[in-house]
Amino acid sequence: MHCKSFPHRVSIIILITVIATIHDSSSKTTDQATDTTTVMAECPDFNPQNSLNWTQIEGQWYAVEVVKHKFEKFGPMTSGRVFVKTCPVINLRFTGSGDGWTHRSLRLLWTEDAGNLDYSFYVPSNVKPGKWKSKDKQNGTLLAKGYVQFVGDVQVMKATESHLALTFCSTTADNQLYTVILSRGRELPLEEIRSIEILLSINKGLNNIMIKQTCANSGSRDHRFSVYTLSALAVFTILVTVSHTAIAQAANFNCCIL
Repeated sequence: MHCKSFPHRVSIIILITVIATIHDSSSKTTDQATDTTTVMAECPDFNPQNSLNWTQIEGQWYAVEVVKHKFEKFGPMTSGRVFVKTCPVINLRFTGSGDGWTHRSLRLLWTEDAGNLDYSFYVPSNVKPGKWKSKDKQNGTLLAKGYVQFVGDVQVMKATESHLALTFCSTTADNQLYTVILSRGRELPLEEIRSIEILLSINKGLNNIMIKQTCANSGSRDHRFSVYTLSALAVFTILVTVSHTAIAQAANFNCCIL
């Protein structure tokens, strides 16, 4: 009697152990998932500029390109280069009145067709001036359209009188990493854009996975692209017309001979 019930008891003990193990594993997984959404990570140092002319980078800019350096966790895994018509306008200005960060606090206002966002950053005294940290939550009309609050660093990869390259690195679960190329005008020469892309990929070690070129209706690169496209189309049309004419003439010639 006892011998017959022994295997049954062993089975029950094994089943209980397996259930307990699964429950413990599930709890750990849940805890880890919770940690990834609450624990802050540190952004890598991409060696931003050591010095900045603060007056030089203030004022109005246009975002002529956005380079994504990694696939988005909650978005489609797409790569390549796309062109969009929207032409975001960015205003940079320095603040600091009464907050203890005089000449080391700044605001970035991003405005596009869909709405706007107001970012606030500060530059700690113990880091490079080209490394900005998010200070407060963003404000703006884009918040009502599902925008995820950006928390993290902005590193100035390149700053000149004509263009800026700002790399955004989030330290929250969405883990965004992208660079916005800014220009004083609605267009930036192709050679300048390509040089920044090379700087990001080779000098800074970033992967240029997805490139979104904005201001598609105003950039000189797009005008050149349109001219080349129309020229190629015209040549193709001429070749097709000549080909059809030659075929028709050959057919008439053969008809006459027969």
